[in-house]
Formats: sequence, structure tokens, C-alpha cells
Amino acid sequence: MKLILDVDDVLNDFMRCWLEQWWRSKSGSTLCYEELVGNPPHNALGISLEEYRNSIDEFRLSTLFTQMPPNPEVKKWFLDYGHLLRHIVLTGIPRLAAAASASCGCSNISETGFAHSLLLHQNGWGRICQYTI
Repeated sequence: MKLILDVDDVLNDFMRCWLEQWWRSKSGSTLCYEELVGNPPHNALGISLEEYRNSIDEFRLSTLFTQMPPNPEVKKWFLDYGHLLRHIVLTGIPRLAAAASASCGCSNISETGFAHSLLLHQNGWGRICQYTI
């Protein structure tokens, strides 16, 4: 059996880390994570969708992203039950951040020994790519 997992906000706490560690320092915003009710949250942030996407892409290319810890609950699940399934990690990001996402998302989970593939579905920004780990 295969289990397909999303990287951002499943394998890690992407949106909270981006908002609290990146966006607030760059914008001076005091917006709380709980106030992000739309998806994507550009309206709550008071910016355009393009500005929002550019900001999260810049975050993905930063050391803050690459040092983001895995979701502890998901990591524990992998350690306890991961041996029962074959795993595929799926993410929807632009090509310029693909390597960073593969490195960050999969290194955290592959240390448990269970990650198999990273599929990058690029939401209209490019083609689908697959990296086998």
C-alpha cells in the first residue's frame, strides 16, 4: 500500500514558520497565524497573490526553510508505523524552490527510513517532476 503525503503543513509547519519567522520580519505585520483564514491568505495579509507567492518562494530559498523541523507528530507516526507502507511525498511549488523542498521535506522524513519519492506538482508554474529518493 502507498501513502501520499503533502510537504507543506503536513510534514512541516510551513505556514506558521513562514508567517512568524519570515513575513513579520519583512513586512512589520503583527498578524497572528490564527487570523489566516483564507487560502491563499494574501487578502488577510493585504497584498496581491503574486506578492504572497514571491514571499513564500523567497522563504523556501532561505536557511529558515531548510532548517525547519519536521512535524513531530508525523515523524513519530513514521517511526511507529512507517514500515507498513510505501510513501510518496507530494508538493505544489514552483520549479525554483523544488530542490530546497526536496532537500528539506524529504531529509526530515527520510531519516526515519521510509520516504520513497517526491512528486512536485507545480500548479501551473511548470511541469510535474519526480525525484526518487
